[in-house]
Amino acid sequence: MMMRRHFIFNALVAAIGTFLKACAGLKASGIETGVMFKFSEYPDLLNVGGVASIRILDKDFIVTRTSAETLLAISKKCTHRGCTLNFFSFSGFECPCHGSGFDLQGNVVRGPALRPLEKLASRIDEVKNSFIIY
Repeated sequence: MMMRRHFIFNALVAAIGTFLKACAGLKASGIETGVMFKFSEYPDLLNVGGVASIRILDKDFIVTRTSAETLLAISKKCTHRGCTLNFFSFSGFECPCHGSGFDLQGNVVRGPALRPLEKLASRIDEVKNSFIIY
């Protein structure tokens, strides 16, 4: 016979496991189903090395075409104090407020920021001539 204490413990463990499993499917950005964009709206992204600034759910991202099959979407919001990155070069991004530097993958190369830039997953849909950012 299961004691009440064991029953409550097992129920709590099951509930926490279900909650964590449900949370694992969510993206850090809050975008669950993805947002589709047509390459015709962002023709620079048709070629490797192409860059575009895209707004998704009131957040600004820099999207780069890193290979024929992949795109990289990186937040334009500095992780130090939330300033908008407004400088982009082929070597990376720079924050105008306090000088934090980030490489093209969003990793910190110069402080005071300690965390990398937010990244979103993406997928290219060749059939629809579009891309989806999650």
